[in-house]
Amino acid sequence: MTFHSLFKVVIFGASQVGKTSLIRKFVDNTFQNQDVSTIGVDFRTKDVLVDEKTIRLQLWDTAGQEVYRVPFTSSIYRNAEAFILVYDLTSEDSIQELEYFFREIEQNCSENILIIVAGNKSDLDSKIKNPEEELMKYTKGQELQHFKTSAKNGSNVNELFHFIAESLFKKSQSQNNDQLDKPIVVFDNEKNETENNSLNNKNQKQKGKKKDCCQIF
Repeated sequence: MTFHSLFKVVIFGASQVGKTSLIRKFVDNTFQNQDVSTIGVDFRTKDVLVDEKTIRLQLWDTAGQEVYRVPFTSSIYRNAEAFILVYDLTSEDSIQELEYFFREIEQNCSENILIIVAGNKSDLDSKIKNPEEELMKYTKGQELQHFKTSAKNGSNVNELFHFIAESLFKKSQSQNNDQLDKPIVVFDNEKNETENNSLNNKNQKQKGKKKDCCQIF
């Protein structure tokens, strides 16, 4: 199936927060109560429609365990368009872990990279009273788009990924329009150089013609 745009989206978060479950729910609409921890990196793709155009999301699932983080850091950020920081609404430690991932993104990506936060397991009783306030501590005060999701019952899962697809598509369209709006500027020295080269070529041709007609055998 053909697609209009392809966007790489990386999912970060501590172990057992439900990163793989969110991807599986979105891509396959399935849920497993017992998940095996991701080792290294894996990715899935899914197409969504934005403004009647097919947008392909390439979803990179990463390991939450610290021991697996270092090997893929050099490549995981390459060509990434967006990041989802996932934490567990029932685990205060998991939201604190976001500080590490946020710092990694800051050090390896441009300032205008899209970062979304997802508090997963909303179907369970949350142990974090004010997650938005807690997030401000670990994201240097930045107010990031925040979704409360449940990979189990599907709450806000499609909304999360569709929001990312729409945001990235609009961003790419805006960048394309900016490129089209830029005028082509020819500086005077470039113009004169072009005219001089054209004149020199013309003179050379004329000299060549005179030489040919004046040869004596």
